[in-house]
Amino acid sequence: MMTSINKHLSISKKCITSNAIKCDGCGTNEKCVSLKCVLVFMLYSFLNPQYSYSYTIGSFVNDLSETYTVIGKVMDSETLEPIPFVALHIDKINRYTITDTNGEFIFNNLPKGEYEINVSRLGYKEISIDVNLNEEFHVNLAIKLSLKT
Repeated sequence: MMTSINKHLSISKKCITSNAIKCDGCGTNEKCVSLKCVLVFMLYSFLNPQYSYSYTIGSFVNDLSETYTVIGKVMDSETLEPIPFVALHIDKINRYTITDTNGEFIFNNLPKGEYEINVSRLGYKEISIDVNLNEEFHVNLAIKLSLKT
């Protein structure tokens, strides 16, 4: 006969709290919001049949569904050739990325808002691009850089 023991797992915007299990990723019962830790908590609760869990997911799911992505390609303005290793930075939220060998980049999981993306590479003029992430969940940019003279 299996005994059902009621345990609680709460996932909110600021933390995961559990009175039953610890996360393998960070080894704590609370103050963890990494996706890996959330998945470990949820997987453990489904695979452990001796416990009955209740979930309070609340705004956490809403926050995950309201994340934005900016992708794009950086090219030379004259030759239209892709430019690798261009640095892109969003100061407001301190996020960085670098273009790959095809000049492509991606910013994942951005919160809603208006941002200025600073684009720079040695030998090219630095530019800034304003992006509004309030309406579109996925923004695709084609950025052209000019050589310094």
